[in-house]
Amino acid sequence: MVTFACLLIEHGTKSLEITWEPNTPEPKKFSTQQMSGPNLFTTSQLTVSSSSSSEVQYKCFVKEKKELPPAIFTNKYCILQPLKPVDVQILTPSCGKQSSVANVELVCFLRSFSGGKAEVEWLKNGVQLQGKEEVALRADVGKSSGYSSFIHLNISKESWDKGDLYTCKVTRPPGSQNVTMQNASKCQVCYGCMHQPTIFFTKPSYKSLLDRSAILVCTVISSNLESAQITWLVDGKASSDVVNEMVTTDDNGSQKLRSNHSVSLEQWTKGTVFTCKVTGSCFEEHRKDITIKKPTQMQAPSVIISRAPLEISLKSTTALILVCDVSGFSPAEISISWERNNVSLSKNLYNNGIATETSNGYSVYSILKISRDEPGGKGGSYCCIVHHPASQIPYVAYEKVPIDFLESRAPTVELLQSVDREKDTVVLKCIATNYRPPSVTITWVGGPQNKKEAIVDKRMADGTYWASSQLTLTLSQWQEMDSKTCEVVHQPTSTKKVQKISRKDWVMSTDLMVTLNVHPLCPSLGTISSVTLVCSIYSYSLENIQVTWEPKGKFQTSPKDRSNGVHFYTTSNFTVSLQEWNKLKKYTCKVTQAGRKQIETRTISKCKACKNSVPPPTVYLLKPPLESLFTQNRAVLSCLVVGYELENVILTWTMGGLNLTTNATVEKIKRHPNRTQSFQSQLKLTRQNWDAGKKIECIVSHLCSLFPEVKQSIQKSTDPSHINVPSLSLVLPPLSQLTQPTSQAVAWLACVIYGFSPSEILIKWKKNNRSLDASEYIVGPSTLETGKSTFSTQSVLKIPASEWENRAMYTCLVGHESLTITKSISKYLYDFLKPTPPRVMAFHTFEDKGYPKLVCLATSFYPKTIDIQWSTKGEKLNSIPSCSPPVPLPDGTFQKDCSLTIRGEDWHHPETYTCTVNHRATNFVIKKDVHSSGMMTSPSNLEVIKMQLPSFEELFTNGSAALTCMMSLTNASANATFNWTMDGKPANNNLMTNEIFQETNYTSMMYGRLEVNLSEWINTTQFTCSFQSGLGETEMKHFDRRNGTMRPPKVDLQRQSSSEDFNVTLLCIAKDFYPDEIFLKWEEENQEMSFKGYDAHGMKCDHEKQTCSLLSMLEIPTNKWMMGASYRCLVAHVSSENIITRTTNFLTGKDNNNASNYPDSGAHVIMHPLCIFPFYIKTICTHWVFLSFFFDWHLLYTKKSHNFGQRNTPKMLYGL
Repeated sequence: MVTFACLLIEHGTKSLEITWEPNTPEPKKFSTQQMSGPNLFTTSQLTVSSSSSSEVQYKCFVKEKKELPPAIFTNKYCILQPLKPVDVQILTPSCGKQSSVANVELVCFLRSFSGGKAEVEWLKNGVQLQGKEEVALRADVGKSSGYSSFIHLNISKESWDKGDLYTCKVTRPPGSQNVTMQNASKCQVCYGCMHQPTIFFTKPSYKSLLDRSAILVCTVISSNLESAQITWLVDGKASSDVVNEMVTTDDNGSQKLRSNHSVSLEQWTKGTVFTCKVTGSCFEEHRKDITIKKPTQMQAPSVIISRAPLEISLKSTTALILVCDVSGFSPAEISISWERNNVSLSKNLYNNGIATETSNGYSVYSILKISRDEPGGKGGSYCCIVHHPASQIPYVAYEKVPIDFLESRAPTVELLQSVDREKDTVVLKCIATNYRPPSVTITWVGGPQNKKEAIVDKRMADGTYWASSQLTLTLSQWQEMDSKTCEVVHQPTSTKKVQKISRKDWVMSTDLMVTLNVHPLCPSLGTISSVTLVCSIYSYSLENIQVTWEPKGKFQTSPKDRSNGVHFYTTSNFTVSLQEWNKLKKYTCKVTQAGRKQIETRTISKCKACKNSVPPPTVYLLKPPLESLFTQNRAVLSCLVVGYELENVILTWTMGGLNLTTNATVEKIKRHPNRTQSFQSQLKLTRQNWDAGKKIECIVSHLCSLFPEVKQSIQKSTDPSHINVPSLSLVLPPLSQLTQPTSQAVAWLACVIYGFSPSEILIKWKKNNRSLDASEYIVGPSTLETGKSTFSTQSVLKIPASEWENRAMYTCLVGHESLTITKSISKYLYDFLKPTPPRVMAFHTFEDKGYPKLVCLATSFYPKTIDIQWSTKGEKLNSIPSCSPPVPLPDGTFQKDCSLTIRGEDWHHPETYTCTVNHRATNFVIKKDVHSSGMMTSPSNLEVIKMQLPSFEELFTNGSAALTCMMSLTNASANATFNWTMDGKPANNNLMTNEIFQETNYTSMMYGRLEVNLSEWINTTQFTCSFQSGLGETEMKHFDRRNGTMRPPKVDLQRQSSSEDFNVTLLCIAKDFYPDEIFLKWEEENQEMSFKGYDAHGMKCDHEKQTCSLLSMLEIPTNKWMMGASYRCLVAHVSSENIITRTTNFLTGKDNNNASNYPDSGAHVIMHPLCIFPFYIKTICTHWVFLSFFFDWHLLYTKKSHNFGQRNTPKMLYGL
């Protein structure tokens, strides 16, 4: 669009009106305004199309003032504004359910900062739907300065739900090559690109294999599985022996689809590969393999049945609890079932645990719980049946339970009497015992009766019940009676029992029975602060009973007798603080009774009450740390004891039979929330004593023998066949890490240690011979090298930004059992950085307002300090250029540009402008000239063509990729073209394309592309693109591939951890390959990674030795790692069409490092870390530490199954 403005000034008539000819479109008029004094001014504005401005002559005049000549307008002096870019968006239906709707609507919304027309075209899955439609972008209403338009498209809901891809293609202006496209599908809008399905298997049990009912279950989880289908392959062939279930949706919106495939015993015996393959509208085909195979090495299980303590059963309605303990078996596949009297019991009656790995195979348990009301609760012969691959005959254990177990039982009745002479009373007591279930009635027959009393059933330890009724009579009443009868009725057994007692039967007891116990029982666990000693006295008469306590010779008055002459037994309690009790003192209860010469005494102590009642502690004897061996020349051994009742433990150190306990230190006992205790003892020896290889023992016993003696021994190995000296190498950080912005600045220097055994190793770092804190570096675990008996590990040092240019020397120091002094390797940081001179380009372009702008671009230089100046005729220009800060590039070098705006009238005068670039670090000074006409005066010195190499990702995964040459059309005509040669021979014209794009600075860039396949890339040494400007000028650009012997990479996947973080770090190392044409990426569960990554070390090559290395790290949240997600490192190299994969996860059980065609690799790398808790050691860690490193390929990718990804080619925007 072109806008003409007409201004009438310095007039004094308010009624003057400006008229346009022609007067279409409608001109915009403004009210007359006052200038200084009486003078007025009037304005009017007319906006027309660009084509009309060049074809029609416009003029403005004032009708009332014919003496004023009209103002005539042409576009001769107009600086035409190029069309602003258009932003395209597609408005889509909501993601909620619309079951009653047959059609939905898409809206393509166009918006720009300039008006005009555009051509809109709809495509479905890349195919044109209907004809092109032209729309006009109109000014937005209100204060907005933008222009917009939109166009609708009605589509079927079925097509939208299926995931068809719709594209709005906008060409502006119509008929040009300026195309903008926007895609939309339900998969993108509602589910996102990362919601790829997750596949996992549930293997059949061994028992089901024997029963011919084995089912392998494939479960698929994703956000959208409505149209998903599952198919199966068995040993690579399609199978129909499947049952597919319906899709289910949980509360979080995730959907689950399951499919079952039968598995026969024959397939298990020979080994069969099952493949579960899932396809859907919102994702490409995914598949996962599993091999159902009989193990080759097996251990038979040991089966033991035991009964749970009866008090556990009595707490519920459970009549019987049996535990079947199965241990020492391998592999983990096992099946457990139960029978009673040769009849199988329902699976609802028992719970089977999960097989867990132990030092001697696997172990598992099964708990059988039977209610009193269920069949089987009445006793019988119970059988635990275990099926395991080690034998086709099941392993069986039996337990016989009495048939009357917990059945109803009639009571036993006793009638007792006692006399209280002080009160002249007789107490009769009727006791019902050994009955079940509860509920008895006790009545007295004949003579005086009790007041009505409630009979309380008390449960005993053996599951029976006890109840009593007491009748108190005066001596006179008792003497008037010959006898008294007690009648007990038990309704559940329809039993009535009668006991009768005569006055003549009463005889004074001559014996006292005394017992002394402690409560609670040993060990004294929990939060108690004291124990109670209970002295119980049993007699037919408790008259004149006196109890005294003697704690270590000191008498105390006994507590008040609680019997009061009524009960037939009494107790006296004595409370002792837990602190005093643990001092192992003796306590005596002395009982006397008037009229008796007998004195009963009972003595108790913790040693007597708790002997052999405490589980033996666990003892860990740890080897001396290598750090103390190498830095202090002494061996510090640690003995860690974890258990109960450790206050009076005796710990003894011996070496070669010699007692060294006096040389040891012992820490205070620690108490833990799980009620255990622990303490540690350390024995310090000279390194010479340790190197002698003598046997060192840590022996733990208890002063009172509360548990049996426990001992552990250790000694240094003197067998030279098991000791290997470590080798060291440094992996240097890439330049891209050492040149990134300081706000993100962390570089990594890796020290790789390999070829050593045993696995214990010490790694330290120094900077300028000063030791670094352990928080500044990470040390990985020692892992067994593939196919060897030696180990390898690595340590990664964080290098802060402040140290990058200080030329510091970093040293990796290693201590090992095979060394007498530490072994080290050093490197100066500045050795990593090589100064590189810049490549310089100078040209001109135009600003938004149409003014010429000079641009001087310096790129690919290091270090970043550089000076750029503009001058003419040897003198600096008065205007200050606008310079960008140095921008880091992916290869570690920098880029900087300085631009200068020139006035239009100056640009039309012939002049030469010179850009001078001074890079002092390389003593590099270069000058580039630009003529005011825009032509370069020395094109031979200017790199006007830039070449972009193909994406190795596309080259390896799709088999082909494009080389791209690009050049500004400032110095060329519209007839310019690119041509290509390969090793001097013309390339196939069908594989070449040329495109022109308008850049954001309103200049035009031309792109020439050559599509090459992997074979052509490998067999071609030089690629050349030549540019024909259409003005008789030719420019050329070459790329020479590096010659040398191709070597495939060696790839290793390892795990690292750090105590600072609670994450997991995987380290993928590719080494010993050549040339450097390689691609590396990470995947999670066959999905592209989305985690933050860092390059621990980018490409590092020694071209003289023709060897390269590459290092990448991946940081994973601990919760994902612990859930068993698999992570894969994929490496492709130009030496082979195969893709090397390395896979690991938390649950993997073996190591595999194989190269195969992706994605069918079953390669695994397994790490078994060791976590030391306060009380015990486990072989499965709960916390991990990891970091992640990715390559930045500056391309946009779309996820595809079975490959790294497919590039979604964007419109290339290149400019300043």
